[in-house]
Amino acid sequence: MPDGRKKICVPMRRALLALAVLVTILAGGCAPSQRVYAEGVLAADYRLMARAELIRYLDRVEQELARVLAGGSGPEGVSGEVYAADLRQRMRDVQSEIGLRNIWERKSYWERREMWGPTR
Repeated sequence: MPDGRKKICVPMRRALLALAVLVTILAGGCAPSQRVYAEGVLAADYRLMARAELIRYLDRVEQELARVLAGGSGPEGVSGEVYAADLRQRMRDVQSEIGLRNIWERKSYWERREMWGPTR
């Protein structure tokens, strides 16, 4: 009986090892490291803003992107192309956040309660 158990465990160990290596490779190559901006438009945390502030913030991000695309410089240590790409991503994130909040505000009390599920 010990021989049968040994034969089953070896392929399982190999499969788990291969899976662990694959997950490590995929996780390492999926997302680029996030840049943290200490000043400027991208330093603000849009998730903490009210809806009206989000709309004004989106305008500021669009203006900053237009300035950079017109030949303006980005923050020190970041190329203009990378900064423009970060601005575009922030625009998409803010637009998504505004859309999600609009959907949330349009839902009735009972629909929101269903989304949250039972509270107790």
